[in-house]
Amino acid sequence: MKPRLGRAVAVSRASTRDAQRGVTSIEYALIAALIAIAIIGGVSAAGGANGDSWTAWAAKVSAAIGAVL
Repeated sequence: MKPRLGRAVAVSRASTRDAQRGVTSIEYALIAALIAIAIIGGVSAAGGANGDSWTAWAAKVSAAIGAVL
């Protein structure tokens, strides 16, 4: 009977290890998602604040190219 008990414990440990790997994968996925959201939010905020500057710069470049041609 002891070999079966030992096998059951080994199977239980393997199941726990597999479950822990799954939990770790989910945690990493959540962390990656939060980082992505933070990056997107930061870029959106910076883009909105700098939008007028880029528009003015693009107008000046277009005018300069138009003057040359």
